Amino acid sequence: MWNVNICDYGLNDEEEYYVTYRIYDLDDKTKDYLVNTLEGKITVEDNSILFDVVFPEKIFPFKTEEAKLKPDDFIAREEIEMGFFITGLLEDMK
Repeated sequence: MWNVNICDYGLNDEEEYYVTYRIYDLDDKTKDYLVNTLEGKITVEDNSILFDVVFPEKIFPFKTEEAKLKPDDFIAREEIEMGFFITGLLEDMK
């Protein structure tokens, strides 16, 4: 079973807010499907995909004061949300 975690977030060199997700423990079929379906910067490492999502500043999940006080809570929430997103994509894979 695949999993998702956040491995980085912040402001990149282009001054864009981003979150880098690692989707890991992927079988080859699932990995290939996601690489061809996801949009944005994707890096493949063995059975993992690193996937960058760029956010407008207004909706960047880690910009709020609450997120700065409880970063682990916000990381967990974002990992769950990305997990649901990936699950939805994989339901279309047949």
